[in-house]
Amino acid sequence: MSRRSTHASDPWAAPSGSLRRGRRTPPDAAARGGGPLGATDASAPHAPLSAKAGPSASGPAELGTPARAAQRRAPSLTPERVLAVAGAIVTILGVGFLLAVAIAAGLFGPIARVSALAVLAVVLGLVSRRVRRTSEDAAVALAATSAAAAFGVAVAATTVYGWVPPPVGVLGALGLAGAGVFAGHRWRSAGLAGLVYLQALLVLAVIVPLDHAAGYTQLTVFAAVAYVPVVLAVVEHRWLRLFRWASVALGLVALLGVVWSLAVGGPGLAPVLAALAVLALVAAVAMAVGEVAILGSTTAATAFSLLALRVHEGQGGGVRLDTILAGVLATLAAAAAVRYRGGMRGMLTVSAVTYLFLATTTLPVSWRAVAVLLAFEALALLLAARARTSLALWGASLAFTVTALGCMLALVPLPALLATSTVGRTTQWEAVAVGALLAAVGALTFASRSGLRPARVPADVLGLAGIALGLYGATSGIVAVGLLDGASSLQEMGANVITTIVWVGVAVAMILRPASPLSRAGFVLMAAAIAKLFLADLHSVDGVLRAVLFVLTGLVLIGAASQIRRFGGATVPTAAPPTAEPAAAASAAPVVGTGDGSPATG
Repeated sequence: MSRRSTHASDPWAAPSGSLRRGRRTPPDAAARGGGPLGATDASAPHAPLSAKAGPSASGPAELGTPARAAQRRAPSLTPERVLAVAGAIVTILGVGFLLAVAIAAGLFGPIARVSALAVLAVVLGLVSRRVRRTSEDAAVALAATSAAAAFGVAVAATTVYGWVPPPVGVLGALGLAGAGVFAGHRWRSAGLAGLVYLQALLVLAVIVPLDHAAGYTQLTVFAAVAYVPVVLAVVEHRWLRLFRWASVALGLVALLGVVWSLAVGGPGLAPVLAALAVLALVAAVAMAVGEVAILGSTTAATAFSLLALRVHEGQGGGVRLDTILAGVLATLAAAAAVRYRGGMRGMLTVSAVTYLFLATTTLPVSWRAVAVLLAFEALALLLAARARTSLALWGASLAFTVTALGCMLALVPLPALLATSTVGRTTQWEAVAVGALLAAVGALTFASRSGLRPARVPADVLGLAGIALGLYGATSGIVAVGLLDGASSLQEMGANVITTIVWVGVAVAMILRPASPLSRAGFVLMAAAIAKLFLADLHSVDGVLRAVLFVLTGLVLIGAASQIRRFGGATVPTAAPPTAEPAAAASAAPVVGTGDGSPATG
């Protein structure tokens, strides 16, 4: 029997291409002999070496390229396929109705029913092999119906009549699933392999008892075992669409165990751990075949499972298991991101950052220490983004920065930035550290505004955002020093004075850039600093510090005014337009010879 290729006509199969590191080879690479893993397309016709050159021999049609493109563009929902699927469904329903009538009439006992179902499975399987010679879709429909009948035998023998224990039924279902996927491999039919796998998941959910704590754990493990032959078929035939469907189905089974463990609130730790193991398996396969979408979905599901694990573990002391697992996953994803390129590298970067965030927020330390770690990680990610010119790392740094900003608002309230006397409580050293780190993030953002930014974000907008972030971080850190536990009144007033001086200095630096949009923002900041000087510092700062503050502010303003006048005069010269009289006079002057023979004008 000839082996046929159904890559183009199978709705579960994807176009052939390289699955390594997220890159695809051209569709005609196999015809050229340069396909990945040494694969060639057996169905592509090869022109004889002795063919003469000519329109019919050397045209693209002889190489099969337009035919392949037409096959790839062919609709997946053909009339033949619709009829085959409808016929399979009607056949199953008809057999079910016939059995129901026979049972109601008392004609079939339990043994006769199960035996008839087994005979039906064998007959349909044999017929599907013969029908495959004329119609691939009809053969797949008959084979899937045969598999459904065989799975029905397993369910009847275990759950319905109890002739065999559930473990034996599970082994039988797994064997049938492997045989069905192997048949799909031999027939080169991703549709058959996918249908058999989905049937296996439904049958396992019926056979495995879910009325005890280990039920969902066993279901997740058995579903992962049935997933293994699907992965082998995917790697062999590059059936990416089958991989997506199978991975999503397996992930939903794993997440059902997590949701069940959260719902009962009892000993649900085992289902969560099984789900994490299964999701790690799916992620590893997604990396191997270069599937970015499945890797992203697996990251989200794993993060949800880690949060569920944290709920089950409670708030005990020491480093918890969810923190350790998140740290390990972050390390593995970061190491893999260095190896891959393109979209796979970006998704692995997002995965690593997600796990890093979970590991940081689940550490057994105070939330103030977590805020310091988040701000430090934001700075580290921004440094890495600048070194590698990675927008994914830049976005991760932005997420960590926003979280650290939220913590900073809780550490140092906004009214304290204007006057420390408006806050009736103290802060801790963590507030000073977070403020300093946020100031560094803002300064680095301003310095990287041209070389590291999204395409639709202007450099000036990113620069203003960096200035605002750095100014907020510096102000919060300075104010936090004045609000430390045990700080004196002089230390508190000094924090107010330094804050105003910093505002004025930054405003002057922005104003001295008249050719930049930062200049207008500098005038706004200067107005805010003067308002703070008269509305807040005038009442909160006493004695010599008040006088020094006003004198320094005035001198800075005067110096800025003189610099602006001189800088503006140097950059915008008022030169008169050139005239034509000198040139005309020079051309009208007579040329007189000199004694040495050189001409001279007189």
